[in-house]
Amino acid sequence: MIRFISSICVIFLICFACVTDNYSKIPDGIYTGTFQRQLVFGGGDTAHISIIFSGNTWTGVSDKSNYPDLCHGTYTIKNHKISFINDCEWIAQFDWTLILGGDYDFSYTDNQLNINKDYSGPTTDTYVDVYNLTRK
Repeated sequence: MIRFISSICVIFLICFACVTDNYSKIPDGIYTGTFQRQLVFGGGDTAHISIIFSGNTWTGVSDKSNYPDLCHGTYTIKNHKISFINDCEWIAQFDWTLILGGDYDFSYTDNQLNINKDYSGPTTDTYVDVYNLTRK
């Protein structure tokens, strides 16, 4: 009997270890909401944004110039992280950390998409970029 229970436990652990990320892509659609760079000492401007996800591509706009810098590109999801590639060319007249590109934490629940990037470090002030979007 102990051997049977041990076998069941091993099978369960193997199955559990093989579970992959629930999402390999964001469900297609138009997502609208806000972007805010939340500063360590409070505050931070808010922009109203819209991002269209289709397949593994995205296109976005903001109601504020260069806040954030969206444009268009592709993305991949792996290990609960979303990685954006921004295919646009940018001039050097603004804060390049506001370009949607690189790795972000994300969650998707009930048509709510939350994307965050934490810029904290041992020698820098902390700020977090927060995208809160709802699928229409």
